[in-house]
Amino acid sequence: TELGANIKLQKKFRGRAKLGDFTPSANTDSRIRILRELFEPQGEEVMDGEGNVEKLPETPEQQMERIHGIEKVLAHEIGHLFDWFGGTENMTLKRGNILGRIANLRNYTEGQFMDMSNKDIRKELKALTQIWNPFDEASVPKKYKTYRYSAKELYAEALSVFLNKPSLV
Repeated sequence: TELGANIKLQKKFRGRAKLGDFTPSANTDSRIRILRELFEPQGEEVMDGEGNVEKLPETPEQQMERIHGIEKVLAHEIGHLFDWFGGTENMTLKRGNILGRIANLRNYTEGQFMDMSNKDIRKELKALTQIWNPFDEASVPKKYKTYRYSAKELYAEALSVFLNKPSLV
């Protein structure tokens, strides 16, 4: 089946600060959008002797950090794509808890996750997301924390880790 998962560079996103986005729709050919700014070299800005701001070239370390950031965002959005695609008759992000999402990936293999509880898997994935893309639970708005710990986001984050650094999963 052709997924049509083209990637579009987005100038900016509305609302909360986002680095990427997945659009779960069969009616678009640009399902994954990545913030264009991530692809721009991030050299430091310094002031010359005359007070003019000058941008220094990106160092190799800064370039690698930027590239790794792009990889993480892209893999995360691919995680949403995997979650959404459950076969031509099952394209949805409405799968309920994390077990439903994992079962979809595993093509609903019977008995595969019977001995694991949703609560246990959620706990492990919350810890994983704090390693991979940490945030301070105490200082972020409740809405952001709820978003980050939703089954949809935990699943996509786990796929991102799996694609970028499988040893962590």
